Amino acid sequence: MKEMNYKYKIKLKLIKAIISYIFENEENKFLIPFRFFCVLFWQFWKRTISLPIILRLGNGIKYYADPFAGNATGAIYVSTYEKKYINFLRKNISLKTSKWIDVGSNSGLFAMWFADIFSKGYLFEPTPDLYRLLNINIQINQLEKYEIFNLACSEKKQKLKLVVTGKLSGDNRILDNKNITNGESLIDVESISIDDLSLINGIDFLKIDTEGSELLILEGARNTLLESRNAIALIENNNFQELYEFFRDIGWKIFDINSQGKIILEKEKLKKAYNLICIGPDHPLYKRIIIY
Repeated sequence: MKEMNYKYKIKLKLIKAIISYIFENEENKFLIPFRFFCVLFWQFWKRTISLPIILRLGNGIKYYADPFAGNATGAIYVSTYEKKYINFLRKNISLKTSKWIDVGSNSGLFAMWFADIFSKGYLFEPTPDLYRLLNINIQINQLEKYEIFNLACSEKKQKLKLVVTGKLSGDNRILDNKNITNGESLIDVESISIDDLSLINGIDFLKIDTEGSELLILEGARNTLLESRNAIALIENNNFQELYEFFRDIGWKIFDINSQGKIILEKEKLKKAYNLICIGPDHPLYKRIIIY
């Protein structure tokens, strides 16, 4: 009986999480009933047919959705995860070189949302099964302008240990001082620095989502960012103080946004932010960001 109650509570918690996720991420509230239909459809599809499907994103780009990939679930439920960031970035990217870098590309959902903007992209995904999906998404959209790398990024060229947390998991991370848990495994991966790409005139956009190794990657991108004075970056916020000090040292500013896309500058709120948006000194938004 206790086990049944526990399973019931887990399912109830999951249902509440899905409802909350849809309400928080869906801008057009009249689409919410349709989103719940998508949830039911996808859960049925995953448990019966279990084959990938191809979606058409809002920018016209295709996305290959594997039923076992977490990003695919986000795409089905609300067309993407982190929609507020995608909308804000698409409006505020300042093109000079028309190049961008995505570190931790996963299956490519985030990258597909920017495929219509840039003429050149460099995508990094070290996990083999996620890299396979990323490659499929590149192929079905014929994105020859994207270069994809089955590599990690860090401060220099080296071999690293990658903690794999499950099949097609978005929580994989570079091994640090923490112990791995049951169900996790280790694989060897090669890494390079972003500066190793030697990109002339820098980039316009950088996204890093690597579950904790963001600072090491930024240290390996220092020269590139110094050349990218008009650029904007989206960085997963796993260590606020270190990230804050890094961007302060190179003359950039950081902030977050709320669900309506309004800028958040209070340091205490930024410490709790899931992501940080960072802008170079020549970006049009730079003067609006008050240094605290």
